[in-house]
Amino acid sequence: MKIGINCGHTVSGQPGCGAVGFIDESVETRNVGRALMRLFTNGGHSVYDCTNDYADSTGANLAEICRLANRQPLDLFVSIHFNAGGGRGTEVYTYGGNPFREAADVCSAIAGLGFGNRGVKDGSTLYVIRHTSARAMLIEVCFVDTDDADKYKNIGANRIAEAIYTAITGTAAKPAAVTEYTGTNDILWELHHRGIITDANLWMKKCSADKNIYWFCRKLCQYVRSKNRAEYETDEYEDIHDIAWDLNYRKVISNMPLWEDYMKKDANVYWLLRKGLHWCRTH
Repeated sequence: MKIGINCGHTVSGQPGCGAVGFIDESVETRNVGRALMRLFTNGGHSVYDCTNDYADSTGANLAEICRLANRQPLDLFVSIHFNAGGGRGTEVYTYGGNPFREAADVCSAIAGLGFGNRGVKDGSTLYVIRHTSARAMLIEVCFVDTDDADKYKNIGANRIAEAIYTAITGTAAKPAAVTEYTGTNDILWELHHRGIITDANLWMKKCSADKNIYWFCRKLCQYVRSKNRAEYETDEYEDIHDIAWDLNYRKVISNMPLWEDYMKKDANVYWLLRKGLHWCRTH
């Protein structure tokens, strides 16, 4: 199957970004969408990422999504979204409200995880449904501003993606192995993309000068890329020993005294470990 997957909206804070409630739509569409892409790739399908992270306007974002989708012949186009407005449940939009098998099965599969089934609805007025050449569906996983969000947090993006994959393909999803990045550029890009570091050049220099820093960044990156369940802790550890203990518990570091000493001597290292751990505990 040739499938185009769109993580809906631009990234948070950009024009055209998604709804924000108890969870952030732009963040969670990417969590679900990327997990879904991995599953389809691992299942031997051809996957096309139709996500547009940055645009000058909502209109430009939607046009770029459709351009990405229409530049190759797709069997199916899937756009991932989250709803807002005080409702509950999952729904799928198609052209004319056509309840084709995959669309109806996606609704049922997500509802089977504990959400209400709002059914397949007419999405003829939705830009990405109207302007994509392939058969298309837009999935509203659940609502960001009701107790749906709590259900979603407990279920996690990976299980949502697995439900969508199984509904579309009719086969169980095979967990995709997450390869470990070894290139410093790839490692730091990923940590920057997830908001754990801000100054990639600073950490490039530190990784080049100190193999311990390189290995910490590498193992932290692998941990966050392999993490498959949200914890949604609210507190942030500040104490050096607590930070080192938790990272050791997660097998990101092994030598606690070494890293406690690093944190005492270098404020940048302290903040890297602190923010890296907080990301792990809140996603």
